[in-house]
Amino acid sequence: MDIKQLEYFVTIAQTLNFTQAAKAHYITQPAISHRITDLETELGIQLFVRSKHRVFLTSAGEAFLNYAASMLDTADAALNRAKNIAMGREGHLRISVVPTCSKTLTEILIEFRKKYPDVDVQVDFSTGREQIIAINKDEYDFYFSFSSLIQACENLQCLETDQDRFGIFLPKKYANRVDPRNPSTLKELNLAAELRAAGPFLVDQMFSICTARDIDTSKIVGCRNHMSVFLLVNAEMAFTMFPLGMRDCVSTERIITYPLGGDDALVTNAVGWNPSNSNNTAEVFMNLLFEKYK
Repeated sequence: MDIKQLEYFVTIAQTLNFTQAAKAHYITQPAISHRITDLETELGIQLFVRSKHRVFLTSAGEAFLNYAASMLDTADAALNRAKNIAMGREGHLRISVVPTCSKTLTEILIEFRKKYPDVDVQVDFSTGREQIIAINKDEYDFYFSFSSLIQACENLQCLETDQDRFGIFLPKKYANRVDPRNPSTLKELNLAAELRAAGPFLVDQMFSICTARDIDTSKIVGCRNHMSVFLLVNAEMAFTMFPLGMRDCVSTERIITYPLGGDDALVTNAVGWNPSNSNNTAEVFMNLLFEKYK
């Protein structure tokens, strides 16, 4: 029994006419009759009663019709899904993103979802260090991060997406007592920062910025992740320095921000991927990235 036999059977059952069914499938009437006879022989049952003037289903044929139609629907659905997956219109996408790139990723995902609503997307926030570990294990399809991190990984291709800038995040309580343009006024506050182990690229750039501006780092409070950092800032216990994109993913109701000038405060964001990735959905996503950022 094959798909064609089922298609012929269903069409004959609907038209109760072998000649019309043969025309619908662009074959001869003897050919379609032969295929139905083969099907009946294989099943060991008679599906149709044939006479010179009429054709009708047997009771066994009526029972078989619903199942045959269901099998054809299932086959069509399976074929369509397989085609969609092969073309990347369905499937699964795994993305790692550092918090400061969340706005960039959000914008591209909105466009992607409009075009490919049937793709399942998994997004995980990661520190720079976690991304490096994940890259070595090839755990994700795409990594939204800092260009410096992506370019440091030899197995990734890199596409720069946008630029950000470091800023000072300060409790509002100190807005009138501290002038971020005057580093000496920041000395009464601790500097909260992620531990270098969490992500050396941002931390190293932050210390370089502090050194260039004579910002005191003697009272630094090391935190395991950015959430701990901003908890301290919201609690009015410290200030911090991060790319301004961080404002899109943390609570800043009790915080004011001051952009830092100078080229040394610039941060280039990028997306990286392994070119040997065989995920068809990843290829579709990559094409959208090139349309937007190339």
